[in-house]
Amino acid sequence: MRSAVDVPFGLSGALMGVMSDDEKVLPVRLLLKVSDAGAMLGVGRSTVYEIIAAGELETVHIGRCRRVPVAALDEYVRRLRDAASTSPRS
Repeated sequence: MRSAVDVPFGLSGALMGVMSDDEKVLPVRLLLKVSDAGAMLGVGRSTVYEIIAAGELETVHIGRCRRVPVAALDEYVRRLRDAASTSPRS
């Protein structure tokens, strides 16, 4: 099995390439559908679109398809964690 170092923190278990029965490495996904990004964040598709519209989450287009780069999702979560750690707790 590949090392989790190749994949951003928090997403390694779901997106890391793994060995199949015939020992071929399955590819690591670099782009997610908006609904898949929502599933990774634990929120719905509409919420992800709101986050995108607010400019908080980068997306790319392939033709007419909107995709969320895994690196952008990881960066978004890192910013959320940084904000939570610097804000005063009540």
